[in-house]
Amino acid sequence: MIGMPEKTRKVPPKPPVPEIFIQNNPPIVLSDQIYLEAKDVICKDDQRVGYQHDGGYNVCLSPPMKLKKPCVRKIDYVKFDIEYNEWAVLQAIFEEGSLESVKQLGFEIHINEYFRIHKLNFRTTKEDFIFMYKTLEILKKLNFRKFNYRLNPFGEYKSKVTGKTRSHSYELFYINMNLVPSNYTVK
Repeated sequence: MIGMPEKTRKVPPKPPVPEIFIQNNPPIVLSDQIYLEAKDVICKDDQRVGYQHDGGYNVCLSPPMKLKKPCVRKIDYVKFDIEYNEWAVLQAIFEEGSLESVKQLGFEIHINEYFRIHKLNFRTTKEDFIFMYKTLEILKKLNFRKFNYRLNPFGEYKSKVTGKTRSHSYELFYINMNLVPSNYTVK
């Protein structure tokens, strides 16, 4: 490049500064609260958008997850809150394989205690928790990693099994690590 005019020299682009940090979590004991509150990745630019309480959602805006217009080939964000029907929807999404081009996924999960607000006395069984755990683990197999969660403070109830205060609803927020080049992450 010696002797070339300055305007024709190509300057290599600066490598991205990683803003997504992969957590090395130990195996988790099957407990609703501990499992749901463990983050798989830390997103440096994690923002809550929309309504700040129930109905809002978290978005990872760190590169390359930033939201862009128009989103034709890659879907930037999918969010749903469908009052316990999320379990059936997740199963259908997995069967269809329709998460491949989704960059971020946010949804609220509910357990049977949610129905107490309708004066129905349903309890979540051990089998229910195992089903829910296995359903959420499919997201991991698809390389979706949780970057945030939010306990729904309006869903508190006292567990008849443990006596602890729990929430029947959690918002969970994931990014698709298949769409994050390795030079954007730190392990």
